[in-house]
Amino acid sequence: AGPMGPALKKLLQFLHQTIAALADVAKPEPALRLFLEAAQLADTAGMEPIAYEFFERAMTLYEDEISDSAAQKTALAIIVGSLQRCVGFTTESRDSLVHKATGYSARLLKKPDQCAAVATCSHLFWGPKGVDGAARDADSVVVCLKKSLKIASAAQQAAAAAGSGGGEALSLFITVLNKYLYFYDQGCPSVTLSVVQGLIELINNELASGEVAAGPECEAYYSATLRHIRQQKAKGGEDAARYDGLAV
Repeated sequence: AGPMGPALKKLLQFLHQTIAALADVAKPEPALRLFLEAAQLADTAGMEPIAYEFFERAMTLYEDEISDSAAQKTALAIIVGSLQRCVGFTTESRDSLVHKATGYSARLLKKPDQCAAVATCSHLFWGPKGVDGAARDADSVVVCLKKSLKIASAAQQAAAAAGSGGGEALSLFITVLNKYLYFYDQGCPSVTLSVVQGLIELINNELASGEVAAGPECEAYYSATLRHIRQQKAKGGEDAARYDGLAV
């Protein structure tokens, strides 16, 4: 963290006033983006209280002014991405912001959006290796991923009840599988090959049943996922050994 320079502090105060004025003239979405960009600047400069204030303002805009479901989905992705990049918060401040972001994810209107957003929130608990202040909470990563699987299962059941084919629900399982693979690649100890194997078998069974109308995009996504696994297995050395027990 850098020093709290008076000039930068004044600049951030000016930005706060300017962005707040933008929000006051019914421009909540660009204002939210700007609050988050300013928060990242403050975090980089080591100004944790100011960064927290910018995040709070962005989240208040999200709660009070953004009601369209597509706009909420986009805004939430920006909030989560911005928070993931900030490493200067105290544990208490970070926990508060992460709790809000994960709560927003679970309350999105559409199940597919909920599933993807909750899965993305897992990144808030596993930051870059060797970076001071980066989160490394393996258990919370898995809690997020399990929640996203539960939402994907609910979407699958709803699709079956509606007779709508379940292709979208299947793509959610593939999305969550990719998250599991990412964290496994990153060495997150709570992500095990047995869970990855179970997900692959679930997806394979759905595809083999003939009851799921998986579109070409979904099939291509899954093929790319399996190709990644095979490439890891073929690498040799430590990477291959870690994937040894996985059958694809």
